[in-house]
Formats: sequence, structure tokens, C-alpha cells
Amino acid sequence: MTQSKSRMRIVSAAAPSPLLPPNPEPVLIELEVPAGLKTMAEKGEVEKDIRRFSYGYCQILVGRSKYGWHLSISHPYRLPEWDECKFARYNLVPDEANMALLMPPKAEYINVHGFCLHLWEVPKEIGKIGR
Repeated sequence: MTQSKSRMRIVSAAAPSPLLPPNPEPVLIELEVPAGLKTMAEKGEVEKDIRRFSYGYCQILVGRSKYGWHLSISHPYRLPEWDECKFARYNLVPDEANMALLMPPKAEYINVHGFCLHLWEVPKEIGKIGR
């Protein structure tokens, strides 16, 4: 049995939340780093020079550790879009850094926020692959 096209409906998993107004015109704004995050930085659990920004509804954390640059970008009701990630990367991390989204082995995978992506600096040699 087949359904007619008029009865079929496509529902987007990224439908806007009814609790949020339409996405504001994105403007990059630096925000204060929360006290808990500052404490974690002092303990060496996160980057010491961590900075926090908002860009539209996206929240961004960026810093440099002994391993290189790390940028996390989250959105309250969907994954950040490519253009949001691109904007954050090219405006908050030096251009000479090669950034990648890494997927650890399943045993090491931790998901604290379902709509957060992490970009990590990778060695220059890896950045040359595919160019």
C-alpha cells in the first residue's frame, strides 16, 4: 500500500523551539566565563585562557591548551550549522591552526550536551591531506 504525496509530510528534527523567538541577527559578543569554569581552569581541567562568546543563540567556548586550540559551539535546540561553526572558527582561532571535529573510540565517548560540537587543533601535516 502506498501513500499519496498529499498525505505525506516531512518533519524536521531541527524545528525551532516554541520557547525561543526566531534566531536573532548573529552578533559575536564576549561574555564572562562562569565561576565554575574558572575554577576548572585553575585546576587544569579546561584551558587556562578560556574565553566565552555568544553568537545568535550559539554559545562558544574557545581556548588553547598544551595540545593546541579547542573550540566548542552549542545551540539550545539543534546542532550548530556549518556557517555558525565556520564563523566561530575563523573569527576566534588563528588562521594558521588546522581544526577538526574528532570522534573518539566508543569507550571514551562522553556526551554532556546533545547539541554541542567540539573542534580541536590537529597537526599541520593532517591539515594538508585532501588539499
